[in-house]
Amino acid sequence: MDIKTYENKLLREKLLFKQMDSGLKVYFIPKEGYTKQYAIFATAYGSVDNIFTPIGEKEAIEVPEGIAHFLEHKLFEDPEHSIFDKFSKSGADVNAYTNFSRTAYLF
Repeated sequence: MDIKTYENKLLREKLLFKQMDSGLKVYFIPKEGYTKQYAIFATAYGSVDNIFTPIGEKEAIEVPEGIAHFLEHKLFEDPEHSIFDKFSKSGADVNAYTNFSRTAYLF
């Protein structure tokens, strides 16, 4: 596996990084002595991203303002089950946010 390690001796921390074949960038920061674990999935799609050219297309499209925030909420929608309950059963809390340039999901 091609995992890059970056260390900061002053902070006594290290960061592990790998870019997957799909292009997904994965960052991992081990924290010794901590009892909680956190994961964040973030995408570079925020409130200012309403005009773009889809992959494989030649023409730009315009989507309504607020679409990033709308999509943030749609991820947690399931007509048959509560996604929040599913995560809760595994001991996880979920949250999300959208800012100008990013949408992130926290677990």
